[in-house]
Amino acid sequence: LKGPFEKWKLCSAIYPFNSSFFTIAAGNSAFNKKRKEDMKGYLPIYKVWNKPIEPETEKEEKGIDSVKKKIFESFIKECVEKNIKLFIVKSPTYIKQNGVDPYVAEAEKIASHYSVPFFDYSHDLMFISDNGKYFADRSHMNNTGSQLFTEILIKRILDWKTQATGK
Repeated sequence: LKGPFEKWKLCSAIYPFNSSFFTIAAGNSAFNKKRKEDMKGYLPIYKVWNKPIEPETEKEEKGIDSVKKKIFESFIKECVEKNIKLFIVKSPTYIKQNGVDPYVAEAEKIASHYSVPFFDYSHDLMFISDNGKYFADRSHMNNTGSQLFTEILIKRILDWKTQATGK
């Protein structure tokens, strides 16, 4: 909402995931599509992060963006009102957490208010205890990690559905 390129960014299907104008432009180029394997939106990364886990850097205390919070809550509310089954998932990161992440805590609180399952794997020891072998960098899982995480998440969702319905 703040930059001069917003109207151009909105033309891109990847804008919700990466709002950098030049990243979007490069991602939509024909050259980029030829050099990257794309499986229905999944782009595997085969690199392995070989650096030690580092502590989370201090976050500047600005507070939670009220506009983002309202949009997040509005999205959840609309899904609930339209009986769309929603699961909110925070993916693993290769960062040693210092205390509770206020953004994750707020997202979980909003999800709970609407009785939406919230699965936080952001600092799951299963993923961060193996010296980075599941990550391409601190924030992105590699193909091995993504496959393992997908299997775990599918099982968790199926278990949740079984508990919720008794079937």
